[in-house]
Amino acid sequence: DGRVTAVNDKNDSGTATSDAFEIAANVWRPATTGDTWSSAAWKKNGAGTAALFNPLWATLFDGAETVKPATVVVDAPFATERVTFNSAADYTVSGTGVVTAKTLVKEGAGMLTLDSAAFANTDDIEVRAGKLKIGNNATMGVLGKNDGVVTVKNGAQFELNFASATSGMNQPRAALTNHKKFVIEGVGPDGKGALVNNTGLNTWSNPINEIELTGDATIGGTDRIDLRQDAGSSSKAWIHGGDDVTLTYGGSSYLNVSTASHLDVGKVAVPPGATLLFDGTGSANVPHGIDLRGVMSFWGSTGTFNLGEDGTVVTGSEARLEPLNGTSNYGAPLTVEAGASVALKGSATLNYKGAVHNKGTMAQSSGTHQFMGTLTNEGTINVTGGTFRPEYGSELVNIGNPLIQQ
Repeated sequence: DGRVTAVNDKNDSGTATSDAFEIAANVWRPATTGDTWSSAAWKKNGAGTAALFNPLWATLFDGAETVKPATVVVDAPFATERVTFNSAADYTVSGTGVVTAKTLVKEGAGMLTLDSAAFANTDDIEVRAGKLKIGNNATMGVLGKNDGVVTVKNGAQFELNFASATSGMNQPRAALTNHKKFVIEGVGPDGKGALVNNTGLNTWSNPINEIELTGDATIGGTDRIDLRQDAGSSSKAWIHGGDDVTLTYGGSSYLNVSTASHLDVGKVAVPPGATLLFDGTGSANVPHGIDLRGVMSFWGSTGTFNLGEDGTVVTGSEARLEPLNGTSNYGAPLTVEAGASVALKGSATLNYKGAVHNKGTMAQSSGTHQFMGTLTNEGTINVTGGTFRPEYGSELVNIGNPLIQQ
């Protein structure tokens, strides 16, 4: 049943009740709210130090029954098979010591904050429940070894908090020095995402190199998340999953698909209040298209858009298409559904190279929007500012009783 007996410095004996433990474990439970565990103390207190901590065993910080917030201070290095935090209360890890382990596991509904690089010599991180957050004092190596994987299970959440998961971005608090892979699924415990960034600092300081979706997943938070290639590397940065997988960006800032980055999932959803930005050669291979109810922006975008027969479909009333810099090309179909509307804005030029079918409302107030293919209008096109231009060689098809206002 996963129950094991262990000896530690807080209890004469302990029983690990976590399903993750089918092997012997060093167990610690907080005795009081705000209790602190010290790796140096655990190894030195009491008689028979070797019996108090066995590095061949896994290690469990067990708050599943006590539900008391606690702090774990890694003030001396130690090795263990695996480290698991299982608690409905919040734990914080600090200290300058380093843990050598195969896996760091987060269980329980509480928040685990990594406020140091204590797990710099750990292979992989698994967030099975609750939330794992990078703390404000975290330093290089907080996410473990460079070639390790961060896995976020359905219902759990990983918060970036101004940590860089790729190299070379010149950020003083970069979490790694090289490639890091995230494997995610679900919407998180609060519905805001399996992977979020809530730093409030609107810079490109949170680049991610690879995200694999094992099921439908949401990425979000209050600040931007950048999908960006490792500096000095020829490998692409990408978000990928199967053709039956939907990626939702549900943050209140934006997801930046930057140069040499790629979306490769079945479908992408951009809800109201969220922005999907394509920068440079950032591209998309999304066979079931983009459901656009929020904003899609372009920054000198020259990437490819393979979005299947549907392309981008506007289904709500808050959608916006917005070129922000230089001349951008959007080379896939665009459909505005009946009853839906899209605002055409921006401070630059966007070339629509695929077929555009407007059944609802297209309202332009700024920017230059140029249509290179067939523009079919069954609804309303209202131009109050900027330039709305069917290019030479394109075709404007009016069906029924459309309305074009300027």
